[in-house]
Amino acid sequence: METAKHAAQYLRMIWQGHDERSEKICEDGAFGLYNILAPAASDYSKKEAAKLVREAFWAADKAEEFQAQNELEENLMYKNAEECLNKSRSIVGLETQSVQFTIVWWKAYRHKDKEALLENLVKEHLCQVTGNNSSDVAKKCSYIILEAAAEHKKRDWKAVDNKLTEYFEIYLSNLPKE
Repeated sequence: METAKHAAQYLRMIWQGHDERSEKICEDGAFGLYNILAPAASDYSKKEAAKLVREAFWAADKAEEFQAQNELEENLMYKNAEECLNKSRSIVGLETQSVQFTIVWWKAYRHKDKEALLENLVKEHLCQVTGNNSSDVAKKCSYIILEAAAEHKKRDWKAVDNKLTEYFEIYLSNLPKE
C-alpha cells in the first residue's frame, strides 16, 4: 500500500511538472517512479531515464502544436517522444514494447479519439502486466488511469493521488517478478 502511494505521488509529479513546465518536478517524479519500477538500475541510469521521460512529454507537446497544420511534423515529434521513452525504459532495464502503444494513446488523447485511446492504453498495459488475468488487469488499470486523468484535468491533485494509488495497488502487484 505504501509503495503504491509513493508511486502515485511520483506519477502525479510527472503530470504536474509537465503541466507547470517544470523540468525539476517532472524529472524528480520520473526518478522516484523508476526507483520503484527499476530498483536494480543505478541512480545515474535512473536520472538519465528521468530526463528522457521529461523530453518525451515535451516532444508530445510540440507534436500537439503541429496537430492542425502539419501532420508530418506532428508525427516526427511523436517519433521523437517514442525514441525518448524507448531509451528511458531500456536504460533502466524495463520492457520497451509497450512504448509504441503509449505514443499512440498520447496522440489519440490529443486528437480526442476515445476509442483509440482506450484500445492502446489497454495494449500498453498488456505488454507490462503478467498473470492469468492480465487482460482484465490491463483493462482495469486503463480505466483507473482515465479516471485519474479526468481529475488531473480539474487539477484536483488529492483526487489524482487517490486514483493513482488505486491504480498502482493493482499495477504493481501484477508486474513480472524478478
